[in-house]
Amino acid sequence: MNSEKSFGFCFGQEKKQNKKILLCALTNSSVSIFMKNEYAILPDRIKAAVIDGILLYDPFFTSHYGGTIGHSFSKITVRKDIDGENHIGFTSALLRFIIKISLGWFSLLTVTGNKKKKAIHDFVVNSVVMNENP
Repeated sequence: MNSEKSFGFCFGQEKKQNKKILLCALTNSSVSIFMKNEYAILPDRIKAAVIDGILLYDPFFTSHYGGTIGHSFSKITVRKDIDGENHIGFTSALLRFIIKISLGWFSLLTVTGNKKKKAIHDFVVNSVVMNENP
């Protein structure tokens, strides 16, 4: 008796013997998908954590603290352009980061061409980089 059958009955098991996924109806009327388990190894988990950390570091710190560690050392902060007081939200910070990374140095070329010294990524999410108050 297969382990899948002990949980309920399977539809078309004879036709799908060579597939990894079996759709089974359980006795409590719920449906479950049984797959062959392949667990992630430690190097893959570490790689994912590093990539997530790099990709989410800037947006997280910018939205929660007004900037990254580099912003803090430079005594600058990212704020909403509307009031200049509040931090931008996480979604805006994430979009700002994606645009900043995508455009690279090109995005920073616009800071000398406008009164508020905004980069392209700041224009898109309506943010401004300001000096921190002493």
